[in-house]
Amino acid sequence: MVIGLIGCDKSPKEIHLEEQVQRQILKLEEINSEKLKKEQEAQTMVKELSFDPESVKFQKMNGSCGEMNTKNKLGAYVGYRRFMVSNFGEENERQAFVAGMSISENLTLDKLVNLTFEQKWLVECENFKLSKNANLTQCAKESQTAFMTSDFYLKHKGDGTIEDIRSILTKNKEEKEKQYIINILDEISNLDKKGHVQMFANPTEFPTKYGIGKYKICISMNSHRFCRHSLVR
Repeated sequence: MVIGLIGCDKSPKEIHLEEQVQRQILKLEEINSEKLKKEQEAQTMVKELSFDPESVKFQKMNGSCGEMNTKNKLGAYVGYRRFMVSNFGEENERQAFVAGMSISENLTLDKLVNLTFEQKWLVECENFKLSKNANLTQCAKESQTAFMTSDFYLKHKGDGTIEDIRSILTKNKEEKEKQYIINILDEISNLDKKGHVQMFANPTEFPTKYGIGKYKICISMNSHRFCRHSLVR
């Protein structure tokens, strides 16, 4: 759509301004068209994950992100959940993923994949304010290390001392990552002693929340080094 007509009776300034407006409108139309294309692609891919594709409802669409609701095997709607279409996995393939989705019988792997979803959601769907020097790959690695460390600690804290856990987790690690793990363990054990882990309705969710908390801090600050502190919310 192009508005206005460039006429002979208009001044050069008026013509220039009108041309600017027309270019802006065309640009906006291109953006909206691309956004609609992404939304349609995302909806198609998400429906393929559903037990009942025809029942899928969408809301809060934003390009390749949004919320979906679908019926289960009993014919009841399960409630809206966030979803996104992005590049996932070792092959970096474009895939649809729904928050909380299970991909294997390995609970830790499922949590790790969902952590990746939360990381991507922040950057691609929420437009989280990034530091200009943010290294997303490095921050994701630190976040995953924080998750794995806290997950291992909570599973095995009753099996030995904190020194035993530290020895297992830091074995064969480079000095930089080793020190990061030590810092994480110290922080987690202190949070645990203060009852912060038990404050969660489901304490098994703590590692994921902790990992994404680390990720938020890392991508919002200069990330040329390992982050040492975080707030778990």
